[in-house]
Formats: sequence, C-alpha cells, structure tokens
Amino acid sequence: MSRISRYDFACATGLKEPRLTKSQKPTIKFTSLTVVGNVEEHSSRWLLTRFGATCLQHGDEFMLVGGVARDHLLGHQDEVILCSASNGELTITRRLSNQVPGAGEPVPRPLFVGHSAVSMPDGSVVVVGGGATCFSMGTFWNKGVYTLRVPAGGGEESTSRWVHEKTVDIIPVQRNAPAATKHQNAGEPARITPIPRLKLETPDDFLRIVRDGQPAVLEGLNLGNCVSAWTLDYLIDKVGADRKVVVHEAATQAMDFTAKNFRYVTSEFGEFAQRVGQGDKLYLRALSHEKPSEKPAVLADDFPALAPDFVLPAQLSLVAENLFSSVLRMSGRVNMWLHYDVSSSLSLSFSCPLLARSLLLFSSLRSTDHEFEGHGKRVLPSRRLKASSPLPAI
Repeated sequence: MSRISRYDFACATGLKEPRLTKSQKPTIKFTSLTVVGNVEEHSSRWLLTRFGATCLQHGDEFMLVGGVARDHLLGHQDEVILCSASNGELTITRRLSNQVPGAGEPVPRPLFVGHSAVSMPDGSVVVVGGGATCFSMGTFWNKGVYTLRVPAGGGEESTSRWVHEKTVDIIPVQRNAPAATKHQNAGEPARITPIPRLKLETPDDFLRIVRDGQPAVLEGLNLGNCVSAWTLDYLIDKVGADRKVVVHEAATQAMDFTAKNFRYVTSEFGEFAQRVGQGDKLYLRALSHEKPSEKPAVLADDFPALAPDFVLPAQLSLVAENLFSSVLRMSGRVNMWLHYDVSSSLSLSFSCPLLARSLLLFSSLRSTDHEFEGHGKRVLPSRRLKASSPLPAI
C-alpha cells in the first residue's frame, strides 16, 4: 500500500498516519528497457510512444491499445500490439490486425483515443468509449462497444477478431423533440429573436449565464483602454508596422471554408491594417507568435505591447481562472463562414465606425436547416443558408 493510500485510509478511519522510517517509505524506480526483436529502432518509437493509449495485462503479456503517434499514422496492424518484458528487454511479440479479408461485413474502424479497455476472464478485451475533437476538422465518437478476441499463439502479425456491438438504452430516455421548423419562402425576411442584453454586477451573475447555456450580450463591462485606444494607427504603432502576420485574403465578401475561396497570405501588419481600413476582404486570426503549431494564442504573450490595454473585469473572474487562449482577430469587409465552436467562448468586440460588426447565432435545433454534413465544424457560406431563426447579437 502506497503512502497516499495509507493517508486516505487514516483519514477515513480517524487514525493517525503511521510513522515510517526512511527505509520503510515506498519508492518508485524506473528502468530503461531495450527493445529487441524484428523491429527497427525508428519503428519502435512510434509503436510504443503514443498519446491516449491504454495498457493492460493480458496473460503473461501486456497489451497496448490505440493512441496516436507523433509524425506517424498507425495502421490497422499497429493499433493493438502485445509485448513482453524480462531481463531488461522488451519484445513486441504480436501485432493484432483487425482486417480480415473476405470475412463479411467489416467492423467500423474505431478511434482508440480516450477509451477504456478491460481484460475479461475468457481472455477477450472489451473497449468502451473513445473519440476526439480535431480543431476545424470535426468531432468523432465511437458508437457501440468493441470486443477483441485474441488468437492463441500465432506469429508476429496475428489476425484478431473484432466484434462490434451497438449501444442501446436499457432504460428509455425521454427526449424533448426539437421544435418543428417552418421553412420560409424565398425573399421572405428572416425572423429575428432578440438576444437578452445584460449587465453583470458580480461574478455569480456571469456564472448563472454560463450554467443556463444560452447566448447573452454583456453590456457596461470595463475592458480597459482598448475600447477607445485601439484605432488602426495605434495598433500599427504598438504591434509594429513591419511585423509579419498570416491573414485570410478572400475573393468574395462571404468566405467559404469548404470551397476555400480565400488564400493564406503573409503580410506586414502595417499594410494589413491599412487595407482593413480601406475595407479590403481580409481576416486575421492571430496564432502563437513563438510556436504557432504547438501553443495556443495568448494576447499577453503574442502582443505584449497591447496586452496592458485589455483587462478582464472582476465580473468575468471565471474566464480568467479558466483561460486557455485569448485570440486577437481583425477583419475588413468580409463574413466568417458558418461554424460552431466545440468549447465555450467569449467574444469581445470593438468595432471601427466604418466597419461595424454583426453576429448571427442559430439555435442548435436548426442545424438540419443549414445542411451540416456529419460531425464537427462543417461550414457553409452565408448565401447557401436556408431560412431559419437567426439570433442577432450585435
């Protein structure tokens, strides 16, 4: 029993934590193992070094299930491997392929990330859950439960048998049917449902809005000098006219993520800001200045000269305590494509009088009207939207 377990037990029973001598205290030791067998050194790295995998004991071996490897896409034959360890050596004994030629209907390929796996008494392995969200590409969740029948013995590459069971509700759940959508005739004005405009007095006021899960416009917040000071000339002076930024340069006012009617252009910030002031079809979504492919964008790190101008008021302390990313966005006369964010977000907008911004929100119950395909961040240009009930925010 580890020291933590002893402490938890002592707290639960009212006993004092036992006094242990230095020699009695538990220790954890790590030993580097040498990978042996018919596996090249570079292959062993991505076969064994994975993110989101599960590892479980299976007889005299241990099984590695799923996960994703760096700079390598795991094939069907590498998603599940069996290994053994002894005498300071690790051997990849078998790779379990789930592709059986001519075996009838194929098993839907799961995404083995964030799943749970358990070894059953009969030697099979049951995998439950799993899935992930990839920014801009969508969300995928495994449907059903997967059972892996592990073949006895076999060579290095053994054909395993996967069984896929669809999930069912044991206890029927009453779900509220979405409100029927009445399509509008062409040319008929969209029906507008106002979004409530609220003033926050305390952090609890904002917490209630978050718990309600409904859109709201927050008025009267003290966001610092940025509201009045952030003119184009001021931004150029603080950011630097010669700083390089990557922007979307669109062909039309309505950007289309599917048709890609825009291109990514590297521009100096001064030139970009001047073109925005002229109403050009440009959009900047700032990335991390230090490591754009690895780190989230954070205003204080990426634009330190601008950061002091922007403050989060006390009413939004929940945001400050859970902040992951703060992104600087600027745009000219261009419309963002229709999309949805997979995480909660707070949009703080300051508009130039010549470039007033507007925000249209649509209820998730209307997603069928927007011709979303599959899961995730499926996007459409505004000209293809069917009539529904948009909610204007600004």
